[in-house]
Amino acid sequence: MNTAKISDILMQIKELYSSIKQISTLLVDDFSEETLEKFLRTRERLLKEVYSKEAEYTRLRTKNTENSKECSKLKNEISELIRAIISLDNCINEKIASNMRNIRKELSSLHGSSRAALAYSSQRRI
Repeated sequence: MNTAKISDILMQIKELYSSIKQISTLLVDDFSEETLEKFLRTRERLLKEVYSKEAEYTRLRTKNTENSKECSKLKNEISELIRAIISLDNCINEKIASNMRNIRKELSSLHGSSRAALAYSSQRRI
């Protein structure tokens, strides 16, 4: 009975991580500020569910359930999903860093342009 309940919880955790992987893949494919904000909200909600399920799993697990073949298989699948999510997160981080570099370039060029405009306008007054 306990092993079935634990397997069910692990299956739910696996499905939640699978959802996180899916939305991460969508973000990598269609990266924008709007999709990033939506992604972060959805991911936060899913991770809260994962933490809740993991707490339930921790409360119910025993040595016998830890060693069951089905539980071990599910834990391995969850580990694979987590590794895939980490890889996708690295891609997302690179895209965010690239956007930040572009923003910094735009800001520095605005500063230079505004200084040039200020110098030009002060020369025109003389």
